[in-house]
Amino acid sequence: MADSRPGRWLKLGRYAANDAAMPVQTKRGCSFGCIYCCYPLLEGREWRLREPEWVAAQMREAALAGMRGVEFVDSVFNFPADHTVECMEVIAKTQSRWSRPWLSTFEGNPVATSPELIDAMNAAKFSAVGVTAESGSEAMLDALGKGFTTDHLSRAREDLRRLRARKIWVFMLGGPGETEATIRETASFLKSLPRGDVAQVTYEVRVLPRTELRRRLVEEKEVAEGDELVDPTFYWSPRVMGLRGRCVAFPWDMSIISLSRASLGERL
Repeated sequence: MADSRPGRWLKLGRYAANDAAMPVQTKRGCSFGCIYCCYPLLEGREWRLREPEWVAAQMREAALAGMRGVEFVDSVFNFPADHTVECMEVIAKTQSRWSRPWLSTFEGNPVATSPELIDAMNAAKFSAVGVTAESGSEAMLDALGKGFTTDHLSRAREDLRRLRARKIWVFMLGGPGETEATIRETASFLKSLPRGDVAQVTYEVRVLPRTELRRRLVEEKEVAEGDELVDPTFYWSPRVMGLRGRCVAFPWDMSIISLSRASLGERL
């Protein structure tokens, strides 16, 4: 799939997010159960953690390779939380040994955001973080199997106010059970974000092989049993089918866009 990360829109300090960055994984695996995601299938459900010293050494490798940045590309950046904090602390302690690149991730999870994590990220001089919120509706977070609640979202929003980095919140509309009411709940949360935070909203959910979403759609005869989903297939809740006409006001063919907090509320 094409790279849909928001780097084309977001400036990270002095550098553009699409400047050369070295991808680094601090761990592999994912223990979460999002119904649409293939990370546990690709990497397993058990966490396999890199030593924090190895993670910190990648800063030097990136600088020697002429990279301006390091992007942490873990399936979930900040979980297990104690491991992430330790990695950031080691980076902060060793960063004076070399020219440090900017640091970013677009895989922050609200469930593990904490004051300790924010302090560690500030010490490591993080430049940008993306938070995969997906929805501002309790019902939709449960339907998507996210493993966190709107209380976690609110706590993460408040904790992140102290992070000296750009913040981008990622949302996904149209999943199973989505209604106009749940979309309005997401719009309400968007409006509560601090001024200067950015929102990325995707429309429709990609159906991937061997996921729980695919299994359900096969049962509901929405996807054929033998369909290997080689061609991109997307799900849009029939309960909000009537909103397509208004959503198409956004660049529908792009599928992923960046917008202000107000625009979603105004258009819906």
